[in-house]
Amino acid sequence: MRILRICWPAVTGTLLLIFLWGNVLFSKTEGRIALLAIMIVLLAMSVRNYLLYWNLD
Repeated sequence: MRILRICWPAVTGTLLLIFLWGNVLFSKTEGRIALLAIMIVLLAMSVRNYLLYWNLD
């Protein structure tokens, strides 16, 4: 549950991105590059949330 609590913004963002814009983004090379960049940002957001979650005390 901790991992889900830490990663829920990234998981939600990824799912919305894939379900709403998946067919547009996967159709061209530029879209795939943009999708990769967004996934890297979401991964960085998860790491940031993980580091801040453990430093709440």
